[in-house]
This record gives sequence, C-alpha cells and structure tokens, in this order.
Amino acid sequence: MTVNKHRDWDFQDPLVLVGFPSQGLVGAIVASYLVPKLDMELVATLDNPNLPPVASIRDGRAHSPVQVFASTVRCGIDGDCDQLVVVRSDAAPPPEHVDEISREIIDYTREIGGKLTVTLEGAPTSSEVEHVYAVPNLVTEIDAEAIGAEAFPDGALSGFSASLLTESNNADHPVVCLFTAVQEDVPDAEAAARLVDVADGLVPGIRMEPEPLRKEARKFEQNLRAALEEQERAQQDMPSDRSMMYG
Repeated sequence: MTVNKHRDWDFQDPLVLVGFPSQGLVGAIVASYLVPKLDMELVATLDNPNLPPVASIRDGRAHSPVQVFASTVRCGIDGDCDQLVVVRSDAAPPPEHVDEISREIIDYTREIGGKLTVTLEGAPTSSEVEHVYAVPNLVTEIDAEAIGAEAFPDGALSGFSASLLTESNNADHPVVCLFTAVQEDVPDAEAAARLVDVADGLVPGIRMEPEPLRKEARKFEQNLRAALEEQERAQQDMPSDRSMMYG
C-alpha cells in the first residue's frame, strides 16, 4: 500500500478508528460522520491497486478511496489518549484481497504508533436485537461494559473487521471490533447511531441525535449507487477479453 502524505502530523500513540463499507455500511457512515463532527484534518491517503476503481469526492476534489484523518481530542478506554485517527474508505476490498489490505491497514496503524485500533462493523440479522458487542483480538484487554458494549458469546464474525482481528493477532497489535445488528442491503443509520453511542465511551462528546447519521447514510447510499452505476458502464464499454478485470 502506498501512503500519500497530505500534511505532516506528529502522531503520538493515537486511538485509531477504522470504518470500511460492509453490512449496513455502518463503519463508513460513522467514520464519515466523525470527520466533520470533530473537525478532523486529512493527513494522508492510502492506495492499493487491488481496491475497486473508485474516487472519493471531498469538497469538490477527487481523492483516493481510503483516507486518513487526524484530530487532537481526548479519547481512549481510560481517556489517556489525546489524538484520534480515523481511517475511512468509500471502497470495499474485493474478497480475495481482504486479508492483504487488512494487513496493510495494520502495518500503517503500527507505523504511526497506534495505541489501539477500533474497527466498526455491522452483522446482518433478522431479529430486532439492538445490542452493540465488543470483540477484542488475542492481545487486547478490554472491559466491554466499561465502554457501554457487551461481550459477545461464542459465534463467528465475517468481513473486513474479522480479517483485521485475525491478522492483527499475528502482528501483535491490539484491535477491538464494535459491531451491531444491521439491516441488509441498505445503509443503516439507526445501527450507526448505536455504534456512535458506544464509541462515545472512547471519544467523549460525539453522541447526538440519529438524524445527521440518517442524512450521512442517504448521501453515502447515493454516492455508492452512482459509483456502482459508473463501474457497470465502464465494464460494458470495455472489450470482452478485459471485462473480468473488475470482477
């Protein structure tokens, strides 16, 4: 992964929040909400040739789909951190490259001295359960109740966050996943709001009414649909012998 610096930042043991598109788009919605809420600054973009050909449009300018934002703010499980970093993406890694890209995200968070990485995830369910669960990797000690989450019983978790959890074990880097039940195939603003409520235990002062998150969800859905339509048009215009380049 290529790191493109947009401005110098003196990283000092930051808390890192990771939000990638997944079920219900909750991770990406929360990350997109936090950036303006905390007046965070774009410090870098991350490029990987195996990500889909998506450009993120921010303030009228095109960026790589994976962006890194930073802010000085009190945060952390014990409030002992004064820097927050948000790694957000408008592009979901293809399944065959999920582990590779998660390893690169872990390498980057270690490079900047990340104290703890928190990944945000949605899990599809047909029930009405509205709990938020915390799942740490093998090298992370965390009291789920202390941050307003619940410990997850035996089960399984899939997706990009699951890869971050397992790959970070090999890197001896602390990672915890916060996840909640989501509606499938639609941006779930209510689920994102539940994650924000729990994330408030890590970054105090970010809790708010869910309507701004619904607005962010609608905007994210519109952008995602436009990107998918553009990608479909691009595939149709390509010669048939190259049409499989994008899956």
